[in-house]
Amino acid sequence: MNAARKTPRDRMMIALVVVPPVTLLLFCVSAAAKWQTTKAKIRPLLEQTIAPELIDSPSPAGAAYAARTNDENTERYQDLVAAINVLNARYAVLFEILDDEMDWADDLDTERPSDHAVRDYLVEADPLLQLLKELKPNLSSIWFPYESGNPVGTSNALIYSRGIPDLLRVEYRAAVRAKQPDRAIEVFDLFQSLGAGTNTLDAYQLLPLVLESLQAEIWSAADLEQIDQLVQDSPDFDSQWRSHLEGVILEQSPRLLYGKELQSWSRDPIPRTYSPSQRLHWLENTRRYLSVGDLGTLRSVKQVLEIEADVLGEPSGGLDTSIQVPTYSDPYGGGISRSSLARMYVKAANDHRFARTAIAIVQYKLKFNSYPQSLDDLNQVDLPTSATLDPLERAFRYESNGTGCTLGNASIIFTEGHASWVSFQTDGLALASLLQSNRELKLGDANR
Repeated sequence: MNAARKTPRDRMMIALVVVPPVTLLLFCVSAAAKWQTTKAKIRPLLEQTIAPELIDSPSPAGAAYAARTNDENTERYQDLVAAINVLNARYAVLFEILDDEMDWADDLDTERPSDHAVRDYLVEADPLLQLLKELKPNLSSIWFPYESGNPVGTSNALIYSRGIPDLLRVEYRAAVRAKQPDRAIEVFDLFQSLGAGTNTLDAYQLLPLVLESLQAEIWSAADLEQIDQLVQDSPDFDSQWRSHLEGVILEQSPRLLYGKELQSWSRDPIPRTYSPSQRLHWLENTRRYLSVGDLGTLRSVKQVLEIEADVLGEPSGGLDTSIQVPTYSDPYGGGISRSSLARMYVKAANDHRFARTAIAIVQYKLKFNSYPQSLDDLNQVDLPTSATLDPLERAFRYESNGTGCTLGNASIIFTEGHASWVSFQTDGLALASLLQSNRELKLGDANR
């Protein structure tokens, strides 16, 4: 009897054996309860962002795009892209030559070695160009495989379909060299309708060629007004920003609801599972990004960077993460860096302001038969001084000798190295990753 009596030491040993399993059980129950509670918050928040009827679709992004796309137009577009890519591959050397011809807009009356090859190319490309013109009114109904809903994409398929921008660039150059401004404006209008204005691949943009063509002096006042209007009508950055983020949420909604990697971009043999707290954290922060407006300004980039810093500094997991199987240390994520996209818009906004300033200078020259002495004079052709400022609200660099002028990016102290990581608290250093320090346009006899 006495042998069975428990001493205090005995009771303590029993407690050490019994309590840990009980504590573990309570911990797991609490984590499971937290899992269910947090999970219940995701759907209501998701329904505030996307249409409720899309949420339970096998592919919400696919359902949304299918509702507005047209299979016939999409098939015609895909065939067009494939045909242009095949043609351009045969003229690869020509494209290399054209890329090196920096003075292509000079001496339009003098035949260049490349002009004959350009004419041959455009004869073959003409049926494809006509098809692209026919598709223009229906571009919104085309399914772009790399549209904003794709977590690894930033815009539509034009970023990846290099052939179309290349074709239009050749056509634009040929129109200018043939002194056919109406034809050139038609090409610029078509390019703008494709929605590639904020493309990060500057080499594929048409706007730099439009600026260079101002040196050709083939434009009438009415032509310049059309070009200026096309630049002003460039895509709405705020709308593009919202469309991109809403598309990413559409693409991610199955993972947000069910917590599993339904389609992995990596070859991970183990399916990833994300706890509700990680998913909710991602959704809440993505909705914070949606609230950012006035894209294309330095203020918007600062705001995006502040949110990004909060996201990186906050814990992305909670109590429910402890019972996540398998457990991953990396946070739930989807899409590209928001600050990278915001920077892209700032650079595009700078390019558009630079273009409008250059166009106004040529308009002034046509009206007064001399170049303005300062950018303030452009008020006389209805371009306000505020439109000649870069995102730092500094005027573009401008020099004039009366018979010619030079327009350049504002004088900014640029840094070497990884400028994209520079803090936006210092104004001059901040734009190093956004603007080209050597951007310069000479008009008339600028060197005289």
